[in-house]
Amino acid sequence: DKRKAQDGSPIDTVAEVATGAGRLTVVLVCRSDHAGALAEHAVLSRLVPAATVLVGTPTAAELRRAVEQPAARAGLVPDVGLADALVDDAGAEPGALPLLSTCLRELYEQRSGRTLTRASYAATGGLRAAVARVAERAYTSLPEPDQQAARVLLLRLAGAGSGDAVTRRQAP
Repeated sequence: DKRKAQDGSPIDTVAEVATGAGRLTVVLVCRSDHAGALAEHAVLSRLVPAATVLVGTPTAAELRRAVEQPAARAGLVPDVGLADALVDDAGAEPGALPLLSTCLRELYEQRSGRTLTRASYAATGGLRAAVARVAERAYTSLPEPDQQAARVLLLRLAGAGSGDAVTRRQAP
């Protein structure tokens, strides 16, 4: 068998829990470019194919529901046009949901009573600015030696793209 031996790694723990007799449901989320690693795992290679659900890039209508429905369940009211602005800014990017999640958390923190305001969204710079602020807060909360280590790591994970674009890459 060409599959890797189990070595006590976190993925082994997931496999152990998934095959346990307890009343626990395991939800494993894996980007498609990493799915091949699951095939190399003796236990997960048998479990994952039977229970795989492929989730594509959300449509604009799905993104709108991802904004409006949780807000309604929490008793919050988005300003008119806020959901449209969020969906338009998110575009059709594969990473739209984490971007929205980060931005919505910030809008929640700046809400006016029960209202998520479009003014707060505009004042904070929109979707990408929210992510940049969260990242900056996380970075600046680190002690100086950890900031230096984080900087080295983050620069290894990003490469120069064309023009002003930055591209992701795997660290060697």
